[in-house]
Amino acid sequence: MKTPSLLLSFFVAATMSVACADAQPGADVVAPVPTETPIPTPPAARIVVVDSMTSWVNVMGTDTPRLPDFPRLDPKPGVVRGYARDWSGKPLAGAEIGLRTSYLAGYYTSAQARTDAAGYYEIKLPKGIAQFYNAGHSIEWGGGVAALSLHPADGSLDAFVTEDGAVEHFVLFPYGVTSREKVQQSPHLPSSFYGGALFFTWYGAEADDDNAPPFALRGGTTVEITLTPEGPMLGGTAGQTIIIRKTLGSSGELRVHNLPLGRYRLTVTGNGKALRMKEPRRYQPLFGMSPVETIGPASLLFIPGSATASAIPPQEGAWDWIGINLETP
Repeated sequence: MKTPSLLLSFFVAATMSVACADAQPGADVVAPVPTETPIPTPPAARIVVVDSMTSWVNVMGTDTPRLPDFPRLDPKPGVVRGYARDWSGKPLAGAEIGLRTSYLAGYYTSAQARTDAAGYYEIKLPKGIAQFYNAGHSIEWGGGVAALSLHPADGSLDAFVTEDGAVEHFVLFPYGVTSREKVQQSPHLPSSFYGGALFFTWYGAEADDDNAPPFALRGGTTVEITLTPEGPMLGGTAGQTIIIRKTLGSSGELRVHNLPLGRYRLTVTGNGKALRMKEPRRYQPLFGMSPVETIGPASLLFIPGSATASAIPPQEGAWDWIGINLETP
């Protein structure tokens, strides 16, 4: 009955002998250090400088997320088909795709489809010339729903002869320009961009105007707008702090476009001192600035233009401005 104890004693002693034999004389035996998972480093802040004469800015410039890969498809006569995915390649199930087909004397018919679990759609079309009028996808957004416009993967949506068939893939972008043509024609409108939008206004006054009201912002003041991500951005990616600096001139407004989609913490200073911020019109309590008036930081969630994916045109920004009035406290 004592044999197991003898064997255990022999095993422990042998193990200790081997450990001592491997160690160098006078050396300490160091326990292995557990490896730690590295903490991702947030991207460096993006700093955007706006001159005194400019009243709108595209924060992301020409930057656009890269296109995902799509399966190869060949055109089928009388059919349009393709896939809808987000910028990471994730299929968009339930995206709405719509086309109109014209044939004789300007009459047209419409056809609508919804993508399946793989993001695939296929629509049979009558004889004629067809063009997309709808490409949208709804997402959960701050306790509500936001319908986002989809971008054609090849960058254009030309009309086509239905007898030839067509293949058109779509992508959901969290920011980016909808098209160079729209940005050239309407750089001051949020519909030209896939990102979110802010519209700052203030009562401007000359630096030496003795009759200006006390809440006015005077010319020459350097305003700094800081947007810090609150948690992950759309798609779960890490966000980037955005700092916008503007020296005030004669204009009393600044439109900020193409902000990557997500929730932000907003602070605004004038010459280093916090300014009062007010959101004067609050149509939808789920979105916008909270609190609606503050001198300190506020939380921002962009305002969707629609919650209905079937009502969203393709290749068009789908966000309304958050209007914010700035005052000297």
